[in-house]
Amino acid sequence: MLKVRYFRFKTAGGITALKRAVNRLDHRSPVVVTRLEDADIVFTHTVSREVQVIEALPDGEEVVKSYPSIERRLIRAFMRDDNVFFSIVDPPRSGRAMLDALSVLLPDVQFFLEPLEISLPLITAHTKNFSSARLVSAKVRDFQVTTSSVGRLEVTSKEGLPEEIAPFLEGKFYRLDSVAYEVTHDFTRGLITYSSNGTVRVSGPLVDVAFPSFESVLR
Repeated sequence: MLKVRYFRFKTAGGITALKRAVNRLDHRSPVVVTRLEDADIVFTHTVSREVQVIEALPDGEEVVKSYPSIERRLIRAFMRDDNVFFSIVDPPRSGRAMLDALSVLLPDVQFFLEPLEISLPLITAHTKNFSSARLVSAKVRDFQVTTSSVGRLEVTSKEGLPEEIAPFLEGKFYRLDSVAYEVTHDFTRGLITYSSNGTVRVSGPLVDVAFPSFESVLR
């Protein structure tokens, strides 16, 4: 399964400002561009760190040793309807990795970055690209249980879930943490999970189809 997190990005000059920044990079930069097109930039950001490990010696004494660690993130900037988006493959939980990369790429430029809001209309627009799509799992939160308490739950069904997810949620306010759809493309079946923090997870057989089709419906 491949995981990609999406962000909305705004800065003066848009994608043009990004291309200018890319052209100013030198060979010593931790940011390395692998593709540069009119509305599509792909680059890697490499971060070197020292990881400390406690090791036990044969006599029982414990010593702290440091080992080098290298993290390399694959990041892409692209345009849809004059809007700029970023995506990062296999992202960590926080958005720090994106901010670290952009601080190298745009050290003196003000910009706005926020996780993509994956709404139900966006999910519907994407799942229409498949031969079939069935909601099979949902994580919801902040629905009222009593006058002084709210709930969080996960609902799953191999047979598929109704639009309201569960009967007791119908007509009530709640927030979605994530939803998973079982989809079919031609004769290939797979799973797509959409998370509220802008992350999309796709099972292996559908990776080459699901991500391009998702990006095509972004606005």
